Amino acid sequence: YYASHFRVGADIVKIQFLDSSRVALAWLVTDQVVKKPELYKNRSNAPSHLHLCVLDAKTGQEISSHEWPSFSQGVNLAYTASGQWLIFSGDTVTLYSPSFGKVRELQQVKPGALQSGFTSPSGHTFLVRATDSHGAWSDQLLDATTFEVRDSWNDSQLTEASYWYSDRFIVAHTFKPKQWLVRSVGKGWTPFMSQEN
Repeated sequence: YYASHFRVGADIVKIQFLDSSRVALAWLVTDQVVKKPELYKNRSNAPSHLHLCVLDAKTGQEISSHEWPSFSQGVNLAYTASGQWLIFSGDTVTLYSPSFGKVRELQQVKPGALQSGFTSPSGHTFLVRATDSHGAWSDQLLDATTFEVRDSWNDSQLTEASYWYSDRFIVAHTFKPKQWLVRSVGKGWTPFMSQEN
């Protein structure tokens, strides 16, 4: 019950296979015992640490481990195609090297309403909603290694959209109006399938 309120992405323990011989486990631990964890669900944050353990997939032996201070809500972690660690905590995305040194950081962002995971299936890109100093937002598909913007949009009809994406295509679903849209990276949105009446 306690652990169900503090997750990495959508998981109590996030499991990611890094390659054919390594598996990573990630989980959150609050810094202090939280007497009523249900009070933190989707509302506030308890000081926490994100834990990562990389295991040999065949023997179960620990290869490496690390921990980072983090929030207890909105935390996610992914292994990128370049072999680095991408961590989302609070309003910041941070990229860490394979040896856990900080490479770069991007602030004033939040994850988009993602249905397909924190990074693309290949681990080459990730999607965020960025806010500039004037409060204007844009959804951005970023390179997971350089943080270079590969695509960006701020269409008001997509304010509450859910996204599925790869390195080449992005699918959006909205409820008001109810519609499916698709775009090739760098191109415009087009209807994806016939609309329901």
